[in-house]
Amino acid sequence: MAPKGDDTGGVYESYGRGWLHQIPDEEENILKPGDWNTMRIRVVGPEVKTWLNGHEMTHLSDSLIERGNGRIALQIHDGGGIKVLWKNLILKRL
Repeated sequence: MAPKGDDTGGVYESYGRGWLHQIPDEEENILKPGDWNTMRIRVVGPEVKTWLNGHEMTHLSDSLIERGNGRIALQIHDGGGIKVLWKNLILKRL
């Protein structure tokens, strides 16, 4: 999650390759600042898809992601006094 204009729904690899997919400027208006937003993330093998408020933001295939092993982390980016609350988290093994 990030302030408007900072690629919410994109895919960033921390401590590695950096941005794998950034959000085009024309799609930044899908984020609703100050309101509840819905984020869906689906990872099956190398395929990653994200949706923000029902709109597909990212669809990519990456062989390094497929080999990933470890934790799920919820990340926010600093800036603009952003405050994030999480609710209704659902994890499903596919």
